[in-house]
Amino acid sequence: MRTALSGVGGPSAAPDVVRGLADVVVAWSVFRHFYPYWTEAGVDWESRLDPQLEAARVAGLHDVDIVGVEY
Repeated sequence: MRTALSGVGGPSAAPDVVRGLADVVVAWSVFRHFYPYWTEAGVDWESRLDPQLEAARVAGLHDVDIVGVEY
């Protein structure tokens, strides 16, 4: 097992567009389906997804990836 695991790479410092997009989709899905106060908050969550996906797509640093999933 150690031999098999030794071939698995560690975390990469390089930006990963797929990871950033996945982060946005997961966060959006959780907020969209489980946040109970959308009516009171007055947020059009459907319109927020595309800009956040674009922010994650162009992000080059992990700190910028975080901005892509922030509300």
